[in-house]
Amino acid sequence: MNTVIHLGSILGALLLVATGLSSALAQERPVPPTESAAAPIPTAKQILRVLFDALDTPLSVSETCAGVGTEADDRVIGDFIAGFMAEMGARTGHNWIEIAAEPARATDGRPVWQCRVILRRQHGEEEWGWGVGFQLDNPPPYPLLKESVRCLGSG
Repeated sequence: MNTVIHLGSILGALLLVATGLSSALAQERPVPPTESAAAPIPTAKQILRVLFDALDTPLSVSETCAGVGTEADDRVIGDFIAGFMAEMGARTGHNWIEIAAEPARATDGRPVWQCRVILRRQHGEEEWGWGVGFQLDNPPPYPLLKESVRCLGSG
């Protein structure tokens, strides 16, 4: 139920996506469909687009985001994501982005997509994954349910 995208240069790929150029990250790669979904499953590109639009979301949106980040002054989801992306800039090791969407229910019971974007790094004994989970409403263009934003990770 998920799509994993491997990147040699995560920062370069983000730049390509942000500028609208084609890259492995920007290609539409749908996650396999499910029977219980009310709308087509969002593609990896659509999920990332929603995340990029939400980078100014305060970390105070969820208790799961309290005190997370790579620096004490991180205040928004963009700081959280940028800090871990910067850690992935090393040319050694293995870096990738895990992108997933699964059918779920919103707090009011309507069908939504539960999504997650996890930045992963592995180099020797160093292994971690940090990212964001959130729900997308149906139908497309899949608006973000801001109250569903959660910070995820370990390592």
